[in-house]
Amino acid sequence: MAPTNKPKPPFLTAAITFASLLAIVKWCAQFRYLQLGTLTLWQNGGFFQGDALSVLLVLSSLFMAEHKQAFLQGSLRSIRYVDDKWTVVHASDLQEAKAKLQGYNSCYDSSLTITPEDPLLGSAWLFLGRLICRVSSSPLKFATLSYVKNWMAPAFLPAPLLYSTFPQTPTQLFWSELPFNSYQSRAALRGQRIGRLLDTLRSTSPPYQALVLWLKLCEYLLLLGDRRQTLRPLLFNLQLQHGFTWIHPPSLMRSLAALKSGGSQ
Repeated sequence: MAPTNKPKPPFLTAAITFASLLAIVKWCAQFRYLQLGTLTLWQNGGFFQGDALSVLLVLSSLFMAEHKQAFLQGSLRSIRYVDDKWTVVHASDLQEAKAKLQGYNSCYDSSLTITPEDPLLGSAWLFLGRLICRVSSSPLKFATLSYVKNWMAPAFLPAPLLYSTFPQTPTQLFWSELPFNSYQSRAALRGQRIGRLLDTLRSTSPPYQALVLWLKLCEYLLLLGDRRQTLRPLLFNLQLQHGFTWIHPPSLMRSLAALKSGGSQ
C-alpha cells in the first residue's frame, strides 16, 4: 500500500492544576484502604506497597532529606537506587563521627531507624549485588566490583566461611542465573548470559573488570555447567559489539581449557 499524506489525529491533552494534584494527594493520604480477600482494611500510617503514590512519596521524602544533608558535603559518600541507600560518613574521631551521624539521621523522619552496618570483608560492603571497596587512603574513594552470587552459593567455597563469619549475608546470596541444562532455548540462555555479563562489567570499576569477568566465566564453566565452546561467542560479542576491546577471547579460552582439564584430574 502506498504511503499517504493523511494527517495524524491530534493527541488528546488535559491540564491538571497544582491545586488538583494537591487534592488528589490529600485524598489518597486520608483514604488508605486495601482489600484482602473479603476484608477491607485501612492502613494506619504510611502507604501500603503498590499504592499509586507510594514510590513518588518515598522519592520525594528522600530528596527532601538529601537536600538537608548539604551541611555534610565533603565528608559524605552516598549511593542510592530508589529507596535502597548506602552511605559512608567520614570523621576524624569517634566524637565527630557520632555528631555527624546524629545530624545525618535527623534529616530523615523520626519513624525511620538508621543503624551502622558492618563491612562484609575488611573495608568492603555489600550493596545490591555490588561489593563497594575502599581502594586508597582517601576516606571517600571507593571502587565497585559486581558480586558473583552463584560463586558464593552455599554449596561452594568460600560461602561456608562467609555464612559462619557474617550471618547477616544469606539474604543477599542467591542463585541469579539458570544452569546450562535448564529447560529453555539456547538462544534465551545466551541472551541471559550476555545481559548478566554486560551488567556485571558496567557496574564494576575498570581496574577490576578483568577479575570479575574471569570469575563469571569460572562460574559458568564450573558451577552452572556451560560448555566451554558456548562461552567463545559471548566473549567475541562483548569485545566487538559492546566496546570491551581489552577482552582477548583466544587467551581466555586457552585459560578455561587449562582450568577445565586441571579440575577434571
